[in-house]
Amino acid sequence: MDSNHNKHHSSSQSEDLKLCFLSIDSQTLGKLLKLKITSVKQFHDRKSAVKRVISKDAIQEIEEKFANVSKFQSKVSVSAFERWKRNESEKEHCIRSFSQKIDQKLNGGFQSGIIYEFVGAPGSGKTQFCLQLLANAFVPRVLQGPQAESAVFIDTETSFFSTRFSSVLSKTISHCQSLHPKLLNDPTFNIESIIKRIRGFRCHTSEDLLVLLQTLNSELRKPNSTKPKLIVIDSVASPFRVSHFESVKKRCNAIAYLSCLLVQLLNSTGACIVLSNHITTKLVDNSQGVIVGNYFVPLLGDFWGTTAHVRILLSEDSVGRKMTVFKMMSEKRELENEASVFQITKNGIRDVNLNSK
Repeated sequence: MDSNHNKHHSSSQSEDLKLCFLSIDSQTLGKLLKLKITSVKQFHDRKSAVKRVISKDAIQEIEEKFANVSKFQSKVSVSAFERWKRNESEKEHCIRSFSQKIDQKLNGGFQSGIIYEFVGAPGSGKTQFCLQLLANAFVPRVLQGPQAESAVFIDTETSFFSTRFSSVLSKTISHCQSLHPKLLNDPTFNIESIIKRIRGFRCHTSEDLLVLLQTLNSELRKPNSTKPKLIVIDSVASPFRVSHFESVKKRCNAIAYLSCLLVQLLNSTGACIVLSNHITTKLVDNSQGVIVGNYFVPLLGDFWGTTAHVRILLSEDSVGRKMTVFKMMSEKRELENEASVFQITKNGIRDVNLNSK
């Protein structure tokens, strides 16, 4: 019964796949988009309309590509019930940010089995959040922390500075020891012990990053492997810049594969995956083609939009640094209208007392 349920879940998940994930040629995809057919489900439901605009060979090619993706997803999919059980058991030991306002907005903190994506302009605090979460992943269970056995940090922009992380980690350890003095004598809760349990990698190209994720997937899938509590990629955008690829199609293929590998990694480890991403400006025009406005969107395109479960926008204005949580990557509406204000101190991420200003 569970097997049939998983197959049905995987099939339903595959049907919702966007056509752009299948690497269809631009001319065929354009014809389908004109009919407002964007997903595999719509492709199947409106097959008669599809036959009028594209050839039998093109239809067959799409069906074959969809079949291959379905086989892949059936191998890595985890049922909603299994993920729920996993999340519920780990919820009280999620990774906290040391900002109560931010943690409250995230239902207690950064939870296992979920992919989070920080997006924002340079200097908005993306890397600082990544470093703080990396340190907090090792907070002991006696303080309702996750007490990670290991963690993974993948640096693609040479933004990881050991001196800054050592400072954040040192303050995190001191804070925890002040709350629970017995931790002063814990041989596993010190800078040297924690750093030994962090696996750090540096990848500058998409090939390096994809090969690394493939290797980690193969290694961490083994029953006796030590599963990381946290996996950080800072950032996902850098290796996939347009100038690094010969064509748009090859870039789209690589980004789609990145998405699949992250989902597979999530299912095989149950870790909390945190990504950082840059933003760019998207122009809005009217029916006459005149630009009437603009808004910020994350890099990597629309087809990347559903990879993360939660998108977190970091920004700054006259009030200070702000964090706004979005429900899904593909949605523009916010979970809550009010943004959480935070600050970056020498100790790391902390709350701001607006009443004192």
